[in-house]
Amino acid sequence: GANSVLSDSTMPDNGMANETVLFNVGRDRYVARLAPHEETPYPTFPVFDLGLQRDCMTLVRARTDVPVPEVVRYVEDPKWLGTPFLVMRHIEGEIPRDSPPYVLEGWMASLSATELARLEEGTVKVLADIHTVRDPADLEQLSGDWTKASPLHRQLNWQRNYYDWAREGLRVPAIEDALA
Repeated sequence: GANSVLSDSTMPDNGMANETVLFNVGRDRYVARLAPHEETPYPTFPVFDLGLQRDCMTLVRARTDVPVPEVVRYVEDPKWLGTPFLVMRHIEGEIPRDSPPYVLEGWMASLSATELARLEEGTVKVLADIHTVRDPADLEQLSGDWTKASPLHRQLNWQRNYYDWAREGLRVPAIEDALA
């Protein structure tokens, strides 16, 4: 509302694809995901589609029990923060860090074998739950300009295109063999 106060704004030192801002409005905690600025020297993806991210999160939240944050607002107009952004309600939890890589340092590297097994089981359950979203009408809204190819072929084509974009002339035979 008009009397709400913005407070406790922080930017975690994490993530390579985009900037993240955590903040409070009154007693509520939020997260803003900012699309990379046009001048980003080393983009992680050829296209950073916050609208698609919003649609996926909204769909998974509506159709499953996966802990997906509520999307509060998607703002495509860059006039406010210099780039499009997505605002979500904050969900408590520990996030694996990109820097240093979570497989080398940090809370994941210090887990016991039992804790790692529990994390692995939980991860597989979340992935399985996400894949219970199967209604063609639901999935069609996410398909964009894809062809009528099967989901597997679309995914392989996306991975092949991403590899071609990211490799900057370098070849990784193992990836090329897997895609073939």
